[in-house]
Amino acid sequence: MNVGIVLAGRNSKDGGGYTITKDLFDALIKRKNDLFSFYFIIRNEQNQYFSKELKKNKIDFCLVYDSKFKIFLLSSFPFLLKIFNYFNFNKYNDYFKKNSVNLVWFLSSENMYPLNIPYITTIWDIQHKTNPRYKETGSFLVGLFRHKVISVLLKNSKKIIVGTKVGYSELNQHYLINKKKVFFIPHPTPSIFFKKFKKRKKIYNLKKYFLYPANFWAHKNHLRLIEAFSIFNSFHDNYQLVLTGDCKDREYFAKIKNLIKAKGLNKRIKILRFVTIAELIALYDGCECLIYPSTSGPENLPPLEAFARGKQVLISNYPGAREQLIDNAHYFNPYNHVDIYKIMDKFVKKKILYKKDIKLFSRTRTASLYLNKVFYLIKSYIQ
Repeated sequence: MNVGIVLAGRNSKDGGGYTITKDLFDALIKRKNDLFSFYFIIRNEQNQYFSKELKKNKIDFCLVYDSKFKIFLLSSFPFLLKIFNYFNFNKYNDYFKKNSVNLVWFLSSENMYPLNIPYITTIWDIQHKTNPRYKETGSFLVGLFRHKVISVLLKNSKKIIVGTKVGYSELNQHYLINKKKVFFIPHPTPSIFFKKFKKRKKIYNLKKYFLYPANFWAHKNHLRLIEAFSIFNSFHDNYQLVLTGDCKDREYFAKIKNLIKAKGLNKRIKILRFVTIAELIALYDGCECLIYPSTSGPENLPPLEAFARGKQVLISNYPGAREQLIDNAHYFNPYNHVDIYKIMDKFVKKKILYKKDIKLFSRTRTASLYLNKVFYLIKSYIQ
């Protein structure tokens, strides 16, 4: 059977979206499969990683560049999509038809117009509906675009991959999704975090520190974390807080720096901006624990990364967090900086027990196991 794979050519600075896409892509092209032949379409590739790997492995692929405006128009007006398809302007349909593709899988969560060929959609979240208070997730244009595109894409999907029951509940609440179309596959732990690395000296001359790896968006809730750390620092001045991530919102990033300065925490809080995977792993290995005050779910990758490196996780109790991580993490209210302080205080006072099975838990969710479930889904659809 010929299976089409659509993936966004994401940038490494995109954060978790890029990490999941790359991890599944790497596992897929290395996987020998006698049942399926794969044909790839890379949408809006930014760094040429995916195309280079496909060329190296002699796997057929096609590059497509679509603007958000085009995607929105074709999703909003069915007659335009019909005209677009009729005159053979749709590279997706043409490429897959040429290669006799029977079914298409959107490997990562995509904002796309429907295809003529049966397809399986992956949905990570619908923050434009569940977490709209921030401009990057719920501004008028963002909300309008995502709502229209996702609603049409889901409506025409044969199957929908969702990571959690909470995720399905949110989808069903806003888009009335038939549960028979839904297939549950949790986020995989990025494979590279399982690898053994030579022990390194303390990176960036850090000693005791909490780590928060997240791009600088308002919904990532850095400001409340800094407020909490300010209280924490009054009682424990031998700890630091390390923030890593790409600056996605300059205005928000300026607020972070101003608050750090106002609280007199310039020496206690270190902003490293975007770091390489190797540096991030070294930071995980050297940290006391992961602190993760993000307001959004229903799944996130950093907790799984921390578990893979044997580190405890202090995390927001956003919808989906407990389903994803069960009792392996320690939860707090992300909207109350005092609650964030209290969980940090409990951790350093050893009032939170260490979970011995966290490395094992992270290994129950790998890219290989994820692909096994996808292949099962594809085979069951065929039958």
